[in-house]
Amino acid sequence: MRIDDEGVRSLISASLLALLVAVGISLWFVDLLTMQREFGAFLGAELVAFSMLLYVYLKRNYGEFRKVWFLTGCLFLVFLMFLAIM
Repeated sequence: MRIDDEGVRSLISASLLALLVAVGISLWFVDLLTMQREFGAFLGAELVAFSMLLYVYLKRNYGEFRKVWFLTGCLFLVFLMFLAIM
């Protein structure tokens, strides 16, 4: 995977943006008083996805992009979504 390609960068950013929209809509309908745990997990997932989106756009060349950081963000995002659904 080459991060320099605009197609790959656009694909990653489009998928993160779709996740941000879906989680944002879910946050809108979560009752804050009765579902505080789910709200916290969804809000954490929203912030992690936003930081990953910023990371993709700030690292312009392949030498600066660390796949380990991006993979760590993806795994943490999956963990937060799992917590929100449980």
